[in-house]
Amino acid sequence: MKLSSIATFVNQHIHVVIETPKGSRFKYAYDENLDLMVVRHELPEGFIFPINFGFIPQTLAGDGDPLDVLVMSETPAVSGCLMECRVIGAVTARQRDKTKWVRNDRVLAVPVASRSYENIQSLRDVSKTFLNQLEQFFAAYNAARGKTYQSLKRLSPVQALALIRKNQIRLPPNK
Repeated sequence: MKLSSIATFVNQHIHVVIETPKGSRFKYAYDENLDLMVVRHELPEGFIFPINFGFIPQTLAGDGDPLDVLVMSETPAVSGCLMECRVIGAVTARQRDKTKWVRNDRVLAVPVASRSYENIQSLRDVSKTFLNQLEQFFAAYNAARGKTYQSLKRLSPVQALALIRKNQIRLPPNK
């Protein structure tokens, strides 16, 4: 079974495939043809991913990739691992390549298995400083790659789940 064909939802939660672990300078991405994580690029010196970064299977976002997920966890995850996560919110965003703007929203989630983050239920439970720093990281990360990134709005868990359902795709049987 390909990682991209795993169910979007499990129990009351979402499945997340981790691409880039917290603390990594490499940006990994899932290559569906190879069914592997591949190194896309290395971040500039001094840049590391501040949070586990992954995607929600069977979704398609405005940038043409699966919907991105930022997973708050006490430890770095392993690239390619599957996590069951609780949605705590989302940040809607847009990204500009050379000439056009596309949506590039980020869902925020917590692993169901997490003990340190078990009491976080929504973005209200997360430090505003931390959320601002995440948004600044993605603006700087994209700027280093010649792109413009703008956070637009923070969403509640209910709004984030609606965003996931809106971006959910159905795969044909036996894919």
